[in-house]
Amino acid sequence: MSLDILTPRGQKTLSDEMAAASIFERGTGLEYYRTPDNLPAKVDAVITKMGHIAGVVETKCRYGVTREDLRGKWGDEWLVTMDKIEHAKAASAALCVPLYGFLFLVDEGLLLTQKITDESGQYCVRFRVDRTETQRTVNGGSIVRCNAFIDMSNAKEWR
Repeated sequence: MSLDILTPRGQKTLSDEMAAASIFERGTGLEYYRTPDNLPAKVDAVITKMGHIAGVVETKCRYGVTREDLRGKWGDEWLVTMDKIEHAKAASAALCVPLYGFLFLVDEGLLLTQKITDESGQYCVRFRVDRTETQRTVNGGSIVRCNAFIDMSNAKEWR
């Protein structure tokens, strides 16, 4: 199995993910640890505080999208594959830590963070689910699948 993160576009996304992680770490004092690149992990990262896991993270980098675009064009909703949210929710419940969504608007250098589940794995943000056609991977293509549209109107903003 070839992992998308290992392609040139995947490596660009990885670099931008690390920039988002740096913004988060500077703003919070917490640490962001990525899961292995060579395996299809169900979460992108864990965050730690004083040597303990404090959360699991689903991270997305978006290009050519501004905060104003997110509010105006997309009704302040972040599209994430529902399957990814369900897997990360299970990890949240298993580890007894919250699930956070990290949406990095690369062109603005703006990181939005949204708590998606609490430490028991229960959803704590509004979202809707719809079956839509989206880009298959960072490398392109298209696919029809169930997607979560997460409310980002109360997301924390970090620069």
